[in-house]
Amino acid sequence: IPNGVEQPRKNKLKKKIGLENFNLIKKNEKIFLYLGRIHPKKGLMNLLKAWSSIFRNNNNFKLIIAGYPELNYLDELKKFVNKEGLNKNIIFLGPVEGEDLITLYKNSYIFVLPTFSENFGIVVAEALSYGLPVITTTGTPWEILEDENCGWYIEPNVDDLMKSLKEASNLDNDNYEIKSKNAINLSKSYNWEKISKSFLDI
Repeated sequence: IPNGVEQPRKNKLKKKIGLENFNLIKKNEKIFLYLGRIHPKKGLMNLLKAWSSIFRNNNNFKLIIAGYPELNYLDELKKFVNKEGLNKNIIFLGPVEGEDLITLYKNSYIFVLPTFSENFGIVVAEALSYGLPVITTTGTPWEILEDENCGWYIEPNVDDLMKSLKEASNLDNDNYEIKSKNAINLSKSYNWEKISKSFLDI
């Protein structure tokens, strides 16, 4: 039985607050989002290297990395961003919760989990429930993303991240909408209502 997530209620899906509240995002910028621990096992340095190769001078896309920093890894990532001159389109946030978390999910374009190892990845199910196509790795059990046409399931390396980021950024509106709808449909398999019934049946 997989882990579950709460499906976003309709009243929560309204954009009550926009990302301008974060004083970070300009209109029409597309956001790639990472949420989780800022830890070496999450593969974030690979993501930054891939991002630098593709979006270094591209102001149409932003990468937001949000979560709890561990093992001084955040300092290492920030040093790389400063060295590569990526401050304009990579943003580090601390932990994000409540309405701010909902706002991030609702205003993002693609969710990225470049991890080396994950037993499930609850953030993937959460992102899907908000209609976000997901890029994640073979270090997770999410191969179903490609079967259901709502994401990319790649090896945890820079080259594969570059390829998937490029494909995601080049999606036309129709293909993006298809992936987004497929993401929401897949997320229903991880609805707590359904998951809890499985536990009760056992």
